[in-house]
Amino acid sequence: MVDNANQNRLKQQLDTKEMIFTQTVPSAIAAISKAWQHCKSQLDAPAITTLLDELHQLAHASAAAGFLDIAEIAEASTETLSKTNTELPLLQIHSEQTLDVLFLALETAAHNIINKQNTNIPPYRRASDEPLVIVIGDTDAIFDDISNQLRNEGIHTRHVSSIEQFLTISSALKPAVILIQLSSTTLGLGLSQIEQLKQHALDLPSIVVIAEQDDIFSRLNAARAGAAAYFAHPLPINQMVEFIRSQQHAAQRSAYRVLIINDDATSAEQSILIMQKNGIKTRLLTNPDNVLATLIEFQPELILIDLHMRETNGLELAANIRHHYAYSSTAIVFWADDSVIDHHRNALTAADEEFFIKSMELKEFIAAIEVKVKRSRIIQEMMVRDGLTGLLNRSTLDEHLQLEISKNKHQPKPFSYVMLNLDHFSFINEEFGYQVGDEVLKALGALFNRRLRAVDTAARFGGEEVVLILPNTSADQAKLLVAELLRKFSTLKFSVNNRQFSVTFSAGIAEFPRFQDMPTLIDAANQALYQAKAEGRNRVRLANC
Repeated sequence: MVDNANQNRLKQQLDTKEMIFTQTVPSAIAAISKAWQHCKSQLDAPAITTLLDELHQLAHASAAAGFLDIAEIAEASTETLSKTNTELPLLQIHSEQTLDVLFLALETAAHNIINKQNTNIPPYRRASDEPLVIVIGDTDAIFDDISNQLRNEGIHTRHVSSIEQFLTISSALKPAVILIQLSSTTLGLGLSQIEQLKQHALDLPSIVVIAEQDDIFSRLNAARAGAAAYFAHPLPINQMVEFIRSQQHAAQRSAYRVLIINDDATSAEQSILIMQKNGIKTRLLTNPDNVLATLIEFQPELILIDLHMRETNGLELAANIRHHYAYSSTAIVFWADDSVIDHHRNALTAADEEFFIKSMELKEFIAAIEVKVKRSRIIQEMMVRDGLTGLLNRSTLDEHLQLEISKNKHQPKPFSYVMLNLDHFSFINEEFGYQVGDEVLKALGALFNRRLRAVDTAARFGGEEVVLILPNTSADQAKLLVAELLRKFSTLKFSVNNRQFSVTFSAGIAEFPRFQDMPTLIDAANQALYQAKAEGRNRVRLANC
């Protein structure tokens, strides 16, 4: 009871701070904008001091209220401003352009927060959740068009004029990718920019090249310079969007988690330090009897089992781990000296087990771990996701729903279960072909993947039917959200043989705990969906109690 009381008290305090911050942030941004304009017209020490004070206050208040994206941008602005030389005309100082970009990012982040606080829909994305693309170099009509198309897909763009300016702001803005345009006349310059970025930035986002020409020579040169992707005109925007979001997703992935099972802590110490130095989270288990509890708590992606343990047979331990269904697909690698591996080689080969030799070079050791974990993540992703839409699959949906119900049984909080179905989908398949139908399903999946929160579940129920689980969301709130998703989806245009068409969907929503178990919740949402279809489709309906 004390813990719950403390948690409630802390939550109330944070909610109060968020509310106060939301009310005061417009005036704070206005004060910063005014102070910045004054600095640009009359640069002197008092003007900079005033602006620094405003930024310090904003950084402190936003961090205290939990708005870390605003705090980071305010701190980056403070750092850049502190380096300004008051003895030079401001227009000659490189930091002016940098600060313009930072203050624009600050206004955007604050604007998003205010909009979300002024709606009845729960905040579905923080400003920092949307992918950001940094465009380096001169802009033109082509770049303006690209920016508009990306913005329609929920991807923000920022322009910087030079490598130096990018290096100043990149740590604060955390872009998903860098965009550089190459033409026949600027090919050499563009490639040199890529090489310069690679030399000066340690943690560099992926570089995307946009080019007029599409030949093997240009692609090869871009790859050699360090570009991760190359798109030629006419640009395949859908492919670009998919690449940008994949890079953001990769950057947000947590550190690799490796469990080391070894009853000799001293011999494992050096390997643990090496892995941790390379950003790998490790856990050492010296008592194999506690393996199940450790697996549940740590959830490793790779298990390294030392074959040379005094009282435990590593092969038997691995078999025991795999008997537990939840860990049957977790990657296991055996680890020992050459002589020990040779002694067990026949058994390892017969069981199709993999092994690392302790004498392998450090770079090789880390690279081998990364390969194993990446492969494990790919396999896990394939096991839980629908291959066509990228949404979760049916079996994973059932697990998420059961978990959400169990989580809210004792202290019920509302969550909404949404069942939706594409309208006239059989006609689309018959009229335009199944491949076009697949493109429609992909577009629907992409919309949900980029518009919903990380805590939400979006899964393909089967065929053209999709289910959403929206935690801490009432049915009325869910209706507003799904109606907006429907509006957005209905504006997408699909083209086949010079014919354009758009698609809508119908949706039914049931709310927990009004419907208290899985069968009644699913049936209620399904009945509401039938009602939406019967009333003419292209609408959202709530389930009746």
